[in-house]
Amino acid sequence: MAAGLVATDEFFDLAVQRAAFTGGLGFERESDIVHRCWGDAEKARPVVKAIREKLLAWKPDMVFTGHGVRPNGTEWVEDLLRRSEESLAKSASGVGNK
Repeated sequence: MAAGLVATDEFFDLAVQRAAFTGGLGFERESDIVHRCWGDAEKARPVVKAIREKLLAWKPDMVFTGHGVRPNGTEWVEDLLRRSEESLAKSASGVGNK
């Protein structure tokens, strides 16, 4: 490992900041975890749960997504979860379903 870079499970500490790498789990605006699971709510639910229990609890300072860096990491994860949970609620109520 490079100086100042320490691996902790799937996460890394960059000097003092906690950085998470989410890849394609969620980007901005309309995209959320349900969208990234091709609209499959049953597949998205355990991902949302893991992100809430593991990543959000870790309180990342920054998040690297597939589209760039989110320097307000914890706020960004909270927003991603909010949008994802709204999509799951719509799915459960039948709103927007074909």
